[in-house]
Amino acid sequence: MTETTFWELIDISKKQTTENKYEQTQFLTNYLSTQTEEEIFSFEEQFQKFYAKSYTSPLWCVAYVAMGGCSDDGFDYFRAWLIAQGKEVFENAMHNPDSLVSAFDTLREQNRGDYPEFESMLGVPLDAYIKKYNFADRDDGIDAYYARLDEFPRVPFPEMVFNWTEDNPESMKKICPAIFAKYWDDPF
Repeated sequence: MTETTFWELIDISKKQTTENKYEQTQFLTNYLSTQTEEEIFSFEEQFQKFYAKSYTSPLWCVAYVAMGGCSDDGFDYFRAWLIAQGKEVFENAMHNPDSLVSAFDTLREQNRGDYPEFESMLGVPLDAYIKKYNFADRDDGIDAYYARLDEFPRVPFPEMVFNWTEDNPESMKKICPAIFAKYWDDPF
């Protein structure tokens, strides 16, 4: 799966979902489960590439401000949400994290109690693999998936160097002034 194909699939999955974001994972899982094993793992590889790329201090700052705090796990789920928004939103956020203000505003306007987090997006390839091979025992499917995943190269995460601190709001305001102005006193 190429990068272009990956983003096209994300965009298609996003267009197929009107009720809630979990429909997006269902669409992706169902689609990938009909593809070859190599396509499932290729999707995982592409996802992990962008997941690692988005492991940045400015994006963590944006998540922290918008959500009124952001743990390690919360940042993982935030980056999964960011990827699920599609190529344009992702690339804009990579160049200017403050550009996410419009995506946050849209999410808030939908008023479904959603946060900019999407934990289940992390399990799409695994779920597709389990569905493809119809494992009766989910644990057996998990074991088989991770044994096979070990055959593929890992995408390394970059070293995180924070350029903000949670006890210095001004340091966060410099990174994302628009998000800070809208969400600091009224986070998700």
